[in-house]
Amino acid sequence: LGGSGKGTDFAPQRGRAVLFQVNAHGGGKAGESVLLNSFLLSLNTIASIFIVMAVGYGAKRLLRLEKEHIARFNSLVFYTMLPLMLFYNIYTSDIRGGVSFRCLGLALGVLGALFLITWALVVRVEPDNSRRGVMIQASFRSNFLLLGMPLIQKLCPGADLATVSVMLAIVVPCYNVLAVFTLETFGRRQTGWKSLLRGIGTNPLILASAAGILVNLSGLRLPDFLASPIAQLGASASPGALLLLGAQFEFQ
Repeated sequence: LGGSGKGTDFAPQRGRAVLFQVNAHGGGKAGESVLLNSFLLSLNTIASIFIVMAVGYGAKRLLRLEKEHIARFNSLVFYTMLPLMLFYNIYTSDIRGGVSFRCLGLALGVLGALFLITWALVVRVEPDNSRRGVMIQASFRSNFLLLGMPLIQKLCPGADLATVSVMLAIVVPCYNVLAVFTLETFGRRQTGWKSLLRGIGTNPLILASAAGILVNLSGLRLPDFLASPIAQLGASASPGALLLLGAQFEFQ
């Protein structure tokens, strides 16, 4: 983003469709143009995501998909497409020079702060102890995998996603540990610590991330007949997840 005396031109991505675009002329309005174009870039990105979700909802209505069909699609995306996407992102990234450990530390710090703030607020406003655990764990968890990853891919096409992919492998177990700790504390025991550790150790997202890190650091290069289908299936993960998210909407 930049301005000059002749005005400011802004094109979010070269060669990509843009729903809205603004050209401002006049040096005095350069700052306003930058802000407006930034807003329109965000609007373009969010709009495209919601359109894919709307297609998923429309497909469910038109094809009369039942919850069983959506659940099977969910398993396909979770156990196949998303792990392959994470593996390929890490496999093709420069882990040694591309992963920002400061960014990872910031993410964990924000997660911890959000957890503590949510805990303090819920304990203060909710008198029912049986509801506190559910409210806390539903508040600090995010939908980073389904919404955050597509946003990053659209805002930064072609960028090295090593930090993001490694972050998922670290944050997801933290979510699970904090959720179990919260539910155990407030008496809503849903799972034990052994089950938690087993779930973390068999989580396909964590396993795929770990495999991607090992293959990347080992210097092993996959042959094209393996790398190509992995890349293709991984590229379909975000659209498939958004379609699935839209199909899960229920309006009453």
